[in-house]
Amino acid sequence: YSPLSTGSFDLDYFDVVTPGGNLQTICCKGFAEPHRVEVFVPPPKTNPDFVALTPALNFGNLELGRVSMKTVELINKTKAQAFYQFVTEPTGCFEFSRADGIIIPESTVNVDIRFKARIPGNYYRRIFILVKNQGPLYLDLTATAYHQLQDQVPRPM
Repeated sequence: YSPLSTGSFDLDYFDVVTPGGNLQTICCKGFAEPHRVEVFVPPPKTNPDFVALTPALNFGNLELGRVSMKTVELINKTKAQAFYQFVTEPTGCFEFSRADGIIIPESTVNVDIRFKARIPGNYYRRIFILVKNQGPLYLDLTATAYHQLQDQVPRPM
């Protein structure tokens, strides 16, 4: 059985006729395991027992010109390779080390995300992650950038 896509179910009946005229019907069934790619955000070092209900990264409060980097893992829990793509802005304040790629079966891929703001403010982005033959995933990114000499500093998120 060689399915064309993951998560599919196939059923077919075949009639086998012998030279003597006997008829036997054979039922063939096949199920292809669906993709199970998950987003894993490591817990903060200050609270290693913390488990987030939704995947999110907070880059904290940064002075303009500073850079913060965090890592997210994509985990492929199936026995087939998975193709993924982050839907991002190429020139945005959140930059990805790799925006697309392949995760080999039953393994993980680390993606580094850098935050560098050009103007002061609070930043929030919901990044969608497309996985072939699976529903979309998402990752929420938040950060605050401020200027040391500015009178009004944005409130931290």
